[in-house]
Amino acid sequence: MGEAERLYQLQELDEGIALYEQKMQEWTERLQDTHRRLVESRQAHKEGEKTLQERQLLLRQAEGTLWEQEARLKELEKRLYSNTIRSEREATAIQSEIEQIRQRRDELENEALQLMIELDERRSQLDTLIQEEESCLHAYDALVEETNEQETALQEQIEPLHAARAGLAAQIPPKNLVLYEQLRKTSGKAVVHIENNTCQGCRLEVSLLRRKALAAGEFVRCENCGRIFVA
Repeated sequence: MGEAERLYQLQELDEGIALYEQKMQEWTERLQDTHRRLVESRQAHKEGEKTLQERQLLLRQAEGTLWEQEARLKELEKRLYSNTIRSEREATAIQSEIEQIRQRRDELENEALQLMIELDERRSQLDTLIQEEESCLHAYDALVEETNEQETALQEQIEPLHAARAGLAAQIPPKNLVLYEQLRKTSGKAVVHIENNTCQGCRLEVSLLRRKALAAGEFVRCENCGRIFVA
């Protein structure tokens, strides 16, 4: 077997290894994407709980203020209808304050009602967020298990290729191995065929002299792209 043939076999092994590594990377990326969605769902759940707690606090504050207003209203009404009023001016002032408190009470009742309606909506939204988080968690756990199984299977398939590559690379002179690695890095394919007098790497015509040298079993490279030719 010539040097070009060995390098061509090495290239096929490298392409096989790269294919398995790509599959492993795809599983890893799927897992990362699923984990990202899980983290986002947890964050949305946490923010939903925080918003609900904030609205509950506002409702308690509104109810507390409403209770204070009701207490003050009762106190003023009791005073207005008692025998302690000493002048018309005092009675008018009390009536004015009563009217202000009643207006403020109506406003607080409307605010409390809107907060209660919003709380019901927030609770419903939070239930949905909790369900979404549970769904994401189940999907992530299942994918973790499946990814581990797939990576184990892929690793079992890739190990023989690595072993075969190591054995083959040991048979190739270091200078040719370095050349091969450089071409793989810069050109993708390091070893190519000639078809219809054309390099299958750069798609340019190969000279007759080089084609004859390849047919004679010599180590030949493309004069245009530098790739190695294999018969």
